[in-house]
Amino acid sequence: MKLNLSQSAYTLLKVCLSITGEKELNQKGEEVMSPRRLNGEESAQRRHYFKAIDSKLEENNKKALEAGDKHNEKLKKLQEDYKKKNPQNKKESTEDYDKRINSLLNNDKTLMASFAAAMAVQQQVNKEKFEIDITDKTVEVIKKYYKEYSDQVGWGSGDDEVVEEIEEAFV
Repeated sequence: MKLNLSQSAYTLLKVCLSITGEKELNQKGEEVMSPRRLNGEESAQRRHYFKAIDSKLEENNKKALEAGDKHNEKLKKLQEDYKKKNPQNKKESTEDYDKRINSLLNNDKTLMASFAAAMAVQQQVNKEKFEIDITDKTVEVIKKYYKEYSDQVGWGSGDDEVVEEIEEAFV
């Protein structure tokens, strides 16, 4: 079967196959998401799904990271420029100086445009659809654990679009 979903939908399905939605304590006593333990056949189907999507997800994430890196480079350069133009006063603490520089940066239109562009790339990457070819057995395992996961944790308002996309694909 061919699935044509967005990166967000594939990632959400990956989460459904990886964790149960419940929490447990790890060896350090920290509360963590409980990993999903599957039987042999279902585990093989999970690996098949991960193998089908992981390289594409990684490729798409590189695009988003590159946009973020460009923004971070601009941020670093502007910080240096602002610090050269606005030296620290002798009476000013380092914390106050950093707050003043950050305030100047937050009002910089070039920096805000750079941030908006990086966020737009991330959103575009998350919405970009791509097709994978997986077996019907794999689809059945995904459907089973997607249903279980969604019954267990429910969805937030930010998940509505992705949940609708997944449900349309599985109908």
